[in-house]
Amino acid sequence: MDAGKQKPFNGVYDFPGFVLDDTYLQKNKITVQKQLLKAGVRLAFILNKLFYTPSPVIDFTEMTTKFKNGIDVKDADNYMGEKVTVCTRVFSVRSTAAVTQISVGDSYPNNPLTVIVFGKNYSKFDMPMADMFTDKNICTKGIITEYRGKPQIIVEDPEDIQFL
Repeated sequence: MDAGKQKPFNGVYDFPGFVLDDTYLQKNKITVQKQLLKAGVRLAFILNKLFYTPSPVIDFTEMTTKFKNGIDVKDADNYMGEKVTVCTRVFSVRSTAAVTQISVGDSYPNNPLTVIVFGKNYSKFDMPMADMFTDKNICTKGIITEYRGKPQIIVEDPEDIQFL
């Protein structure tokens, strides 16, 4: 190549026709696999966002009557210390490494009940709490306790939450 002539720049990589040959793939197999895996995860995230639909609005009063101890979420504060089942819509999910607070029945701070999952139990669930519960309809069973004047149910087992 002449000292005065430079090779034309055609991108970050200089592959003829932008095609990776078998030699390159074999030499960099691990890197290529990692990059393909990352691309798949990014694509799944985009597809989930594109095709996301919230759960339908349903009659929770009818749903809770199917349970022996079913109550309306608005009445949660009347059942302190009792084991109940509450069917309602999830309005928001707030997660930290230590705890996830799932606001049900209405948006925080007007939610009549909070479902709590502590970080020590995260490994029992299939995916991150926000991905799992946001805009979903659920039935939660457990004992209603009070925290800072508000009713809550602490869930330790994923089987205590059913999706509708």
